[in-house]
Amino acid sequence: MTERIVASCLWAFAIFSGGQLAWGVLGVPQLVGPILAVVVAGFVFLDPTHRIWGSSPTRRIARIPEPTGPTDAQSATQPH
Repeated sequence: MTERIVASCLWAFAIFSGGQLAWGVLGVPQLVGPILAVVVAGFVFLDPTHRIWGSSPTRRIARIPEPTGPTDAQSATQPH
């Protein structure tokens, strides 16, 4: 979860800075940068398509077969 928060903040800062640069150089409206930064940060944080963060890894646990009959170790400790 911390990775998502840090990545979202970095993306927001990058988009905001790019928007301010575009405002100063190209004359783009000044509110485009902050609005686009919030949208992109939200998309990176939520990741609705699971392309950025993927799904959580699943653990596979192998089943251990139960013994079918008495083994040497079991018969030595149990009375006959």
